[in-house]
Amino acid sequence: VKEGLFGIHAQLRGQGRNITFPIYSGMTYVSGLYQGYTPQITSTRAIVAVDWVRNGTWSLRNNGGKEFRLYALQLDGDFVDASIQFRADGRMNQVFTGWLRLAEVQAEGDREVLDAHATAVLVDWDLDVEAGLVKYSFRKNGHVDTPLLHFAYAHHQKLLVQEEMSTLQPMLAPTKGQMAGVIGDTWLMQIDMSKVNQLGFLLPARADDLAPLALEQLAEFLEDGWRQTILRGSYYFSGKGFQKIGSLCLLLEDFYGTNHRYTELCSDILVKGFRCFYIPGEPDCSGAPIGSYYESEWGGIASKEGFGDSGCRAADFGNACYNDH
Repeated sequence: VKEGLFGIHAQLRGQGRNITFPIYSGMTYVSGLYQGYTPQITSTRAIVAVDWVRNGTWSLRNNGGKEFRLYALQLDGDFVDASIQFRADGRMNQVFTGWLRLAEVQAEGDREVLDAHATAVLVDWDLDVEAGLVKYSFRKNGHVDTPLLHFAYAHHQKLLVQEEMSTLQPMLAPTKGQMAGVIGDTWLMQIDMSKVNQLGFLLPARADDLAPLALEQLAEFLEDGWRQTILRGSYYFSGKGFQKIGSLCLLLEDFYGTNHRYTELCSDILVKGFRCFYIPGEPDCSGAPIGSYYESEWGGIASKEGFGDSGCRAADFGNACYNDH
């Protein structure tokens, strides 16, 4: 029901009731906003213990030796009172409206840290970028005064400026190594841009080497080689050819200037190629993709190849199916 740069809101709906899950990269807790359902915690491994810790807080253990902290919060972020309980099978004793949160306990000290930040629920995430500075602003539900606890990758940790690191046991992510818990509703990451700002389009030592090679490649394209490069039957492979010639044009512009004859000859090739995309039937356009449609329902341009066909996923790498390729 919602999508952003760093996560989504997924919603399970029933008649007059729903559960909304804000799912974000690096979240410490799995959270669900229940409205009208009776929660039940299940596991691929058997739940062997559900122990009440205090109002709104339980400890769950499974037969794999894993412990989890379970929290039930009112809509305002307060812990629920003693009338709400979980039975031994992981099922709550009543229909629930509020937040349910679950987090893994990896070390003895994790319980205290997780309990301290359980009332701050991540629901959105903004990104701001300036020269050399990246800012994450987390939005949350629950207690406004409770700082957010969120996992950071190693590259985040190296760049963070004056952020408070938690004592939470680091988590080994499926990719990119260990993640550490960071406390705070805003992250500032500073990048030293001094060396990067000294770079141009090319390293200075490469320009003299590449200029004659660029002219050789331009001559090859001008001898009709451009057609076999960018008129390759599909948008996928033709697009790769456009990228190749486009990169050559940028090099020539860098070496000789925008208005130089070499640069203009190269850009003329791109003009001819693009013309074949929107008028593919012209004599010089053999091998161009067969064309495209404007698809009004989703508002996009899709290849005619495979459009409306049950086998469209194999046609032009699924272009007509909005394949992520």
